Amino acid sequence: MISEYSGKDNQLWKIEQTYHGLYKIVNKQLSNLFLSVNNIAENENVFLLDSNKDLTFGWNLLEVCEQKQEAFKKHTIPCTIEAEDFDTGCPGDAYYDKNDANEGGEYRIKEGVDIEKCSAGGYNVGWISKGEFLSYTVTVNKSATYQISFYVASPFDNGNLHLECDGENITGIISIPNTSGFQKWDVIKKILKLDAGEHIIKLVFDSDNFNVDKMVFEKIE
Repeated sequence: MISEYSGKDNQLWKIEQTYHGLYKIVNKQLSNLFLSVNNIAENENVFLLDSNKDLTFGWNLLEVCEQKQEAFKKHTIPCTIEAEDFDTGCPGDAYYDKNDANEGGEYRIKEGVDIEKCSAGGYNVGWISKGEFLSYTVTVNKSATYQISFYVASPFDNGNLHLECDGENITGIISIPNTSGFQKWDVIKKILKLDAGEHIIKLVFDSDNFNVDKMVFEKIE
C-alpha cells in the first residue's frame, strides 16, 4: 500500500501481462502510472512511477500457498510407505516437483508430482529430476534400529537419493542400481536408528531418471 484506500478510481490497479511471464501493475484511471518496489521486505512501501518519465519493468508474481502440511495417509513405523502417499500441503514444503504437471496422470492429479501405474501393483513416482523431494509425516512407534527397503527401478547407472528426518540426512547418498527398466524393480536396504515420536521424513532425489515404488520400514529385533 502507498496510502489508505479512499474509494477514488485513481487508487484502483490492474495487472497486465507483459512478456516472459512478467507483469505490470498499472493504474486503472491513469494508465501511465504504475507501481514499483526496491526491496521485497516487511514494512517496505511500493513507489508510484510515471511511464512517461520512468523506465518500466515487470513483476514476477508468485502464488502464495497457506495450506497446512499434513499426512495424506497415516504412517506408523514399522510400516510400508508408498511413494505416492506423500503429505498434502504447499509445494516446497510437502513436496517439490520441477513442473506443475503430473506426467503420469494417475492417483493425485492436482499436486503435480509425477505418478503412474506400477507393474508391481498400485502406483509409483516417476519422471524424477534432481532436487525434487517428497515429505511424509510419520509416527515412530518405538525408538529402535530399523531396516529400510527402497523399491526402485532405472535403466541407468547414475541414480542417487537420500532420506532426511526432521531436516537431517540420516542415510547419506544411496546409489540406485541399473535394473534394466523403469518398471524392473530392485530393493536397496539401509539400516538406521529412529527415535519414537512424530517426525517429518523427506525422500530427496539427488539425480534424474529413476522410479520409486515404496519404502518398507522394519524393526530389527
